[in-house]
Amino acid sequence: MKKNMLKGNIVLLLWVVSLLLSAQIPAGYYEGARGKSGAELKTALHNIIKDPKVLSYGSGANSTWYGFTKTDVRPEDGTVWDMYSNNHVEFNGNSAAAGMNIEHSFAKSWWGGAKRTAYRDLHHLNPSNQQANSAKGSWPMAYVTGKKTFDNGVIKVGKSNNRPGGEISAWEPADEYKGDFARAYMYMVTCYEDYASDWTGNSVNQLDNNTYPVFEQWTVDLLLKWNREDPVSEKEKTRNEAVFSLQKNRNPYIDFPDLAEYVWGDRKNESFDPDAGSSPAIIHPVDGSIVDLGINTVNSQLSYMLNIKARNLKGDISLSVTDNHFSVSRSVLTKEEAERGVNVELTCNLADVLEYSGTLIITGGGLENAVSISLKAQAVSNIPALPATDITSEGFLARWVHLPSIKEVTLHVYTRDGDKILPLDGYPRQCFSEDQEAWVTGISYDTTYYYRVTSGDMGSNEISVFIPAPVPMISVASLDGDLNFSTEPGMASETKRVNITGKYTYEQIHVMVDEPFEISVDNREWFRQIDLSSAGGTVWVRLSDSAPEGEHVSELLLSSEEIEEEEILPLSGLVAVKKAFFEDFETGSKGSYASGVVTCSKGRWLFDDALMGAQNGDLKQGKKSARIRNGYIEMQDDKAGGIGTLSLYAGLYGSDTNGKLSIWYSSDSGVSWNLIAENIALTKTLTKYIYPVNISGNLRVKIENTGGNRINVDDIEMSDYRVSGVDDIGTSTVKVGVLNGVLWIEAPEKSSYSIYDINGVLVRTVTVINRTEVYGLPLGTYIISGKNVNGGVKILVR
Repeated sequence: MKKNMLKGNIVLLLWVVSLLLSAQIPAGYYEGARGKSGAELKTALHNIIKDPKVLSYGSGANSTWYGFTKTDVRPEDGTVWDMYSNNHVEFNGNSAAAGMNIEHSFAKSWWGGAKRTAYRDLHHLNPSNQQANSAKGSWPMAYVTGKKTFDNGVIKVGKSNNRPGGEISAWEPADEYKGDFARAYMYMVTCYEDYASDWTGNSVNQLDNNTYPVFEQWTVDLLLKWNREDPVSEKEKTRNEAVFSLQKNRNPYIDFPDLAEYVWGDRKNESFDPDAGSSPAIIHPVDGSIVDLGINTVNSQLSYMLNIKARNLKGDISLSVTDNHFSVSRSVLTKEEAERGVNVELTCNLADVLEYSGTLIITGGGLENAVSISLKAQAVSNIPALPATDITSEGFLARWVHLPSIKEVTLHVYTRDGDKILPLDGYPRQCFSEDQEAWVTGISYDTTYYYRVTSGDMGSNEISVFIPAPVPMISVASLDGDLNFSTEPGMASETKRVNITGKYTYEQIHVMVDEPFEISVDNREWFRQIDLSSAGGTVWVRLSDSAPEGEHVSELLLSSEEIEEEEILPLSGLVAVKKAFFEDFETGSKGSYASGVVTCSKGRWLFDDALMGAQNGDLKQGKKSARIRNGYIEMQDDKAGGIGTLSLYAGLYGSDTNGKLSIWYSSDSGVSWNLIAENIALTKTLTKYIYPVNISGNLRVKIENTGGNRINVDDIEMSDYRVSGVDDIGTSTVKVGVLNGVLWIEAPEKSSYSIYDINGVLVRTVTVINRTEVYGLPLGTYIISGKNVNGGVKILVR
């Protein structure tokens, strides 16, 4: 218990520190929106935030799940912050957490799915409980006012009469997140304004195919209401900063909580000024918001810690409360305290059985108007039972308020047949009062249950719970790690297994892939589409033997007539000619710096004051890399065929701040050494360096740390020596040249090429379409690497 508390305290401390140190809006970031309003303002914002640098989708380094470890961590215990359920699930490194999906709050079927940037945009992606994800589907967002098909105490799914003209199917978030999702929806139609003509599917009840106002009027009214009633929270601000650090774009509706009014609301005819917030203001709590101290028995006390934060104050501020049942622990906060952020304690003495209301008033400090926060609390004479949460077809969570004088309560669960009460099997049963909740199982769906708790002469109110029918869902998991494949031209790749499970499903599950991937149910016959029974099964996936050379990105698509939203697993693959020499250090092990020979993936290496690094601080392409302290790594066997071009990845280990490497080659089996590159200064990012060697014969290479601090080296690649002195691209359709001091690259298809300087440092990456001129390169020698330029070609710009 103490260990868990310590962990939670540390996480909370780090979260608070992150708030204090969070980045500010870059100067001039919103300058393009100044003076605009309405449709013009929305388009200006689009031009500011479009083209986010999105991560890869799914699991792994620099993926969506890696992003969630930065953006969606509960500060109290370090678990995944799920806005679709009350579950507290531990993170699973950079892989999917148990029982969770990546949820597109703005449904992916509305705009084309995985083939578009919005599919990977963290500003509207959230980790979600699988069942809630499946239940939500691709329905519009609204109040659920009719029959519910899903309710887990956080989100509801069912019928809504919000849209004029009749009921629609919709989903509704919890009150505490309504503003979060409203601002995410506003962000999506702004950032992806250029998708306007593509809105499709179930978006028809929420969006129109235009750039303004985009939302149907009922949705405009709804989102503005939620934006006002659930103001921007510290969670949103922290998340916005975290996403900005990853994607380099922001959600402006979080940065400026009243911005929505200038685009769609009461101020859409007024000019927006991004600097309008320079006057004294209380940032938290928001003027007009409500603080609920909770519920307890009469003759007890309730307390609540409220964080107060201000900006641009001209002096101290004063705090006071109305209604003498309420009190506040501080009456004055200094300017410095308030601008830094400080907690004050609110209390309410519960003298009678009633609902208490009061007001916290904040004045002074140059505030133009007093800030008023509504306070409420409730005193009861019996045990308060609370509404059930986590309601599924299999069970629900019954809840009550713990009263300090009671150790145990009796939980009664039953159905009714007229006036007759029919207890559920196993009930009533005893529970510890301090648990405040108990799982109820063994139930039937499409049935209303009731529960109450008692202790001696005290009893609670009665809570009713309707159990919805099961929600059909498909769960999918790779049994063999990430679905990344590699092979050579003309050869099928290795196969990987994917387990697919249908739950509450009765229709077939359709499994599909696009070329050049293929799937099988027996690892022998291969197809692009197969159908599984409603229970699911295991399929094998691979790159086909007809896959062309190059990188391939696709997806494994799972669908069923019963399920609105398709399930998608990302696939990626690489088809490349076998490398003449490639050492990835994935084979072999060495855990100390003592000198020793290790047999690695490509051959034997002498590790002198070096080891095989597999820790979090080690920079690596796969699971391991070489870590060099004050020594070197040296090949113990010659490479036949000479060396045309040599490349490697290198960077600084852990928190080390200085590190350099030098590269040598030997043509006499290590008796003497010749310099290739000297004292290359490394960074904390694993960076690729490439060097032309152009030496024939039997050679070996040594890589030495000449900087004093630890470094990592990985993925050493060497091409064979060519008579031309560089890799032969004479048979390639790629051409490289210089005209009037400007480098040009010509390719028959759209491809990306990397340009390195003579020291092997990446200068620029360019996308070539037909013939592309690369302007702005200083005079010097450069190495161009990319598709059909095996190992790189050296060229002089002069």
